Amino acid sequence: RNSRRKDASIEAIEMLEKMMEAWQSNGESTSVPYPSQQSFVYCLQALSHIGDSDEAMKKADKVLEWLDIIYASDLPPFEMSTDPYDALIYLYANTLAGKSEVLRRVATVVRTLKRRGKKHLQMKPGVKTWSAVLKSCSAVAENTRQDEGREEALAIARETFQHLIDEQNSANINLTDDCFFHMMKCVRNLEGNEEKVQSEVIDIFSKACERGLVSASVLKILKLSVPDKLYESIVGSGRLADSWTENVTSKKALYTDGSKGGAGKNARRKGKSTSNWWKNQKAKEDKKIATSQARKERQRDRRNKRLS
Repeated sequence: RNSRRKDASIEAIEMLEKMMEAWQSNGESTSVPYPSQQSFVYCLQALSHIGDSDEAMKKADKVLEWLDIIYASDLPPFEMSTDPYDALIYLYANTLAGKSEVLRRVATVVRTLKRRGKKHLQMKPGVKTWSAVLKSCSAVAENTRQDEGREEALAIARETFQHLIDEQNSANINLTDDCFFHMMKCVRNLEGNEEKVQSEVIDIFSKACERGLVSASVLKILKLSVPDKLYESIVGSGRLADSWTENVTSKKALYTDGSKGGAGKNARRKGKSTSNWWKNQKAKEDKKIATSQARKERQRDRRNKRLS
């Protein structure tokens, strides 16, 4: 996986095949270990380096076939989880960039996880899965000017992101900065109206700020999506607010230029914690939540009246 060479990727698949044979024969006459969950994850990650998308997809289909055999067995060699399927979605996003085919393949994976999740809760799509779905949506417009699939991809991305926000509000799940980065990238790559891009990216950024999930990548997408003056009015200058970055798990930026600091950096912050932008964004978010709750209450009241 780490070598990033095609021949190493092929070797990884061949080794996984031997592991499958060892497991299916109950280890008879072989010293090859059984496959682990990470075996599948590493193989799928390695396939990103094959170079030929058609060949990568054929081998990915074979890996998926082996995975299905294991998960359908009474005694799988490892505990079930979404990790291999998450890796598969990332493979689709990386290998099928610029092709609408990625949406069809990802939809199949999500349906599989939802079906299996009914019997095994650990197989239900989680934050990592949905983040991978967002990445795959943004990949539809990578390296191409074609419009095919863009509208569908953006609709899927918006629905997925809203699902994550709703889940966090109701089930107290922990979102990641990757969720916000990939969603912002979806909007930037897929939305054709520049004003809508700026508005939606800023809205997503404000949600990331509120949750302490402003990573270096989130900051970069904001900077690429809005004019310089607007960017500075949003983030200020100097050091980022600690509350904006406290839950970041990927690459973290400490300063508004996206860096972690260094010589000549001023640790003082300007224009953030007391900025009108932040207050206005917080007020808008609170109003949205209140409106949504009021709408749900009205719907519930109407249902109760019909039942009575």
